Amino acid sequence: MDHSTIRKITKLDLELDGSDKGLYHKYVGFDRVVDRIDKQLQEHGPFDAAVGFSQGGQMLTALSMYYLHQRNERHWKCCLICSGTRVRDNGLPKRVPIPSIHLIGKYYQYYSTFREHAELYADNPPGSAILLEHEYGHHIPPESSPGSLRESIRFDTTALRSCKRLSARRMGALT
Repeated sequence: MDHSTIRKITKLDLELDGSDKGLYHKYVGFDRVVDRIDKQLQEHGPFDAAVGFSQGGQMLTALSMYYLHQRNERHWKCCLICSGTRVRDNGLPKRVPIPSIHLIGKYYQYYSTFREHAELYADNPPGSAILLEHEYGHHIPPESSPGSLRESIRFDTTALRSCKRLSARRMGALT
């Protein structure tokens, strides 16, 4: 899929709803996004993991909420979200019961909203959200940088195994 197609799929008419200093938005056209994603899921899905960066992380969470809470469907086993901001359904937070990994820049101005976004996943299922912080702001740290993500963050393999087990149980297969 080329970049112009992706822009057409994800570009929504944005309306500020006036709450929280403009950090929450009302997205007009979400139904068009769902229609397009439905077609892609039929053709290419289901997926082991879905990845979203920034607004893409917000969209991934909104889609996960929609599919799980409105249709009782699960098209990916795990979410990887990099610098995603919080999402609310009808103004209220709603839990996303999918194992997730959140990559967050510690020194970015919206750090607290990134953490709030990760908390949407934290309690349901218990302990399934893995939070990894780095010092590169609103970027994915380059592997070649000094103290690359792999070196600077000691990933807890026990948490990863737990994430895989939770995902397998949710998909109906016990490992």
